[in-house]
Amino acid sequence: MVGEIQDNNEYIYVRSSEDKDIIEVQDFNTQEILYKKMRQKDPAAYCSQLVDPISEVLLAESKGKSSKDKSKKILLYQPDVSIDFKDTTGLLGPLEFKFTWEGEIYLWKKRFLSKEMECKMVHGDDPGIRVALFRPASNSKKTSLGKMTIRYYNMKRIPVNDKRGLEFVLLISILSFLDKIEDENSQRKKSSEANTTTTVIANGQGAEHLNNNNNNNNNNRNLDETSSGSGDNSDKNKNKSKEKKIKKAAAEKRLEEVTRQQVQLERLKQVAEDEELARKLAIEERNNFTRRDDYNRSNNRNNNYSDNYSKNNEKLRHRNTYHDSTTSQRTKKKQKEFYD
Repeated sequence: MVGEIQDNNEYIYVRSSEDKDIIEVQDFNTQEILYKKMRQKDPAAYCSQLVDPISEVLLAESKGKSSKDKSKKILLYQPDVSIDFKDTTGLLGPLEFKFTWEGEIYLWKKRFLSKEMECKMVHGDDPGIRVALFRPASNSKKTSLGKMTIRYYNMKRIPVNDKRGLEFVLLISILSFLDKIEDENSQRKKSSEANTTTTVIANGQGAEHLNNNNNNNNNNRNLDETSSGSGDNSDKNKNKSKEKKIKKAAAEKRLEEVTRQQVQLERLKQVAEDEELARKLAIEERNNFTRRDDYNRSNNRNNNYSDNYSKNNEKLRHRNTYHDSTTSQRTKKKQKEFYD
């Protein structure tokens, strides 16, 4: 449910069953549709929009000359914010995208020997703090495009005032990346079909000379019989070459398996560190918790992650969706059960 903050908020990107051009952002646990992504059909420019699924109010959008443009704009509304989203991938390096939020630099980067993309807040020479992780779906899953995990417990270590705005940026930035991949695959498919058509035409023209070549082949049959001895040597060379290829493929497979195991161990280590940090933060938060009997619920802004900041910035009160009322009711119910 939108607005209900947890240690990890998990979303999945699913292609709509009603319209394949629409991508739904669903809650991973409940499959509830939280947002929708719609793309404007303009051949002269690229525009992808993140909207509320009920009211279709525009929450954020990504714009550029094309989906493959190196530099795009991400726009948020109510309050209005403009962000530069840049493709900083090197010639030989992994995929990399960069943007700035509230004065801090965030970097989307493809993980080593993996299809996963992770976003970190980077500061100087520090290793960075991971705030999001995107895992693309396997090829067998045609409707699901991938899973996004936003690590809010790590955001507590970063001075982020508008966490909802940062969430919108993270969600639409990956949607923009998916549009880029989809357009590249579509263009590659069209190019392949064009090459196939050209080959078929060329083969049709070559068939006209087939009958003439048959006569020449009959005349050369005797010469082929005399050269059968050299053909045996050629077969031996082919067998040796085939054996070398098989051995090379087996060695590459073993290396890939060892590398995969190393990546798995690193991933498990990272997950264990994240869980330990979350546990420590939860203990610290529970120890510092004090009940406020004079708590004024009427002043609690729904769907806001930073109450102190919202008091000083009235504009952030408008970054709401239709899910906020339900979220507020569920939050109040949980608080009542906790106090009772």
